[in-house]
Amino acid sequence: MLNLVLWLVSIDMSLDFDHTHADWVWVINNTSAPSRFISEQWTLALMFQRFRQRIPSFRIDEVHLSQSTIVSAEQFERHWAVPVRLGQHSTGFRLAPGV
Repeated sequence: MLNLVLWLVSIDMSLDFDHTHADWVWVINNTSAPSRFISEQWTLALMFQRFRQRIPSFRIDEVHLSQSTIVSAEQFERHWAVPVRLGQHSTGFRLAPGV
């Protein structure tokens, strides 16, 4: 259902749920636009806020952003309140155990 809603907003975006080594939610953006990380981060932040509003026990442990490493991760860590890794291949967050 989430993928359908996301597709209605942007035909180039989708979600991927990876449970290989931990539970990750990835925002996949198939556009080649140089500023694509902005829409990825916006989508991830919106999902995070919605999940926190609806699920009181919702927590994450880590965030990966494709944002350039030229900027400091500290500003992002203040917002997310978890470790943030910049310059990653994909944008997503790792769910806390038990979520």
